[in-house]
Amino acid sequence: MALSSLGGVVVGLTDTLVIGHFSTDALAGVALGATLYELPINALLGGLLAYRILAPRIVGKDKSARSIEGLRRVMRGLAPWICGAFVALMTGSLALQQLGTGTHNPSLEAAGAYLLGRSPSVVAETVSAALVITLVGWGRLKTPVTVFLVTSGGNLLFDFVLVYGIEPFPRLGALGDGIASSIGAFAVLPWLAVRIRQETSGATAIVPKQIVEQEFDGWGRLTFPAVGSAALDYGGNIVFTLILALGGTAGLAGARVATNVHVLVFVLVSSLSSAGLYIVGREGIGVRALVSAPSDIRRVFVGVGLGLGALVAILAWPIAALASPDPAVQHVAAVLIFCVAALTPIAGWAYANVTILRVAKRTGFDFVSNTIAVWGVQIPVALIGCLLFHAPGAFAGLAGYWLCRALISQQQVRVCLERAESSAQPPRR
Repeated sequence: MALSSLGGVVVGLTDTLVIGHFSTDALAGVALGATLYELPINALLGGLLAYRILAPRIVGKDKSARSIEGLRRVMRGLAPWICGAFVALMTGSLALQQLGTGTHNPSLEAAGAYLLGRSPSVVAETVSAALVITLVGWGRLKTPVTVFLVTSGGNLLFDFVLVYGIEPFPRLGALGDGIASSIGAFAVLPWLAVRIRQETSGATAIVPKQIVEQEFDGWGRLTFPAVGSAALDYGGNIVFTLILALGGTAGLAGARVATNVHVLVFVLVSSLSSAGLYIVGREGIGVRALVSAPSDIRRVFVGVGLGLGALVAILAWPIAALASPDPAVQHVAAVLIFCVAALTPIAGWAYANVTILRVAKRTGFDFVSNTIAVWGVQIPVALIGCLLFHAPGAFAGLAGYWLCRALISQQQVRVCLERAESSAQPPRR
């Protein structure tokens, strides 16, 4: 599950490390361009959350059963939004380049160029994620390993070739950084399509269409809160990046390195949640079975968070030194990576609660806690922190976000489990 999500994160981290040695202006531009890209792609991936919950339930314990009806329904619903996201990203990239040229701002020009090269991968990443969810739901748990290796490996190879212009390719800088990401995203699609075809053609059992329709009844009610949550979350991330820009070019560049580490940690912690959804779906575990388990679940998530946090703290300075030769960027990046390390156990606590809410199909609760944490705490705290202490102060907003989300989701879990307990009790005579 972690590898399934790590592909996009490693692509972003690779883009940052490669372009960081090209120029500080280009790194700042990629930071802005990548942030703009993350809004539509994560909204689309949020649209797949309901499918991630339902896909294992369609198969259940019959590991030989196959059906692509659910995949078809999901992709039909997302197709117009995928096209709209692609057009919006292309339009935004051209606008950024024109604005950068008009204001003689090389960072804005680099942001537009990166976004231009990266825009096509919004199609490939969404389709790839849907296919991976399908195959994992069928028990093909090693599929994400191949996806991870192809996307990240292809991106790393073409990053060096296109950014620095290794013959016979031209020196493209930030544009090459974006193009390399798109190449890596599309490279794995043919293999995934072949795997889906092999699985369905060799299936010994087909899931009845009636079961698929029953499971997908009301899937929109699960999807829309998740999409809204992702859109508001990453909309807040754009504002957060603009706040970081107040700390100057070096501050924005250093924050980009730390933000990649934060996203990496977030993906690893949230992958525990995805694994939980898979187990619950395949084993038919209901929310009532979790009534006595919240403390156990939190212990696992927080324990993983502590281990990840310690590892991030140890690697903070090496990562900062590797990311850029600029001492100012290195200093900001190292300080902010240490902040990420301290926040990792709190992120684990929050996602333990989120997992229970998703098992209970309470994506609306998740939407509420995420929205309040982003717009009620992270953004205002980050703005005040940046004005007082520049880029490092802005990361106080992230601390407020995770603490707020953990506390609110904790209360939501309590309410959810109280309802589950009351519904499990026999009616009084």
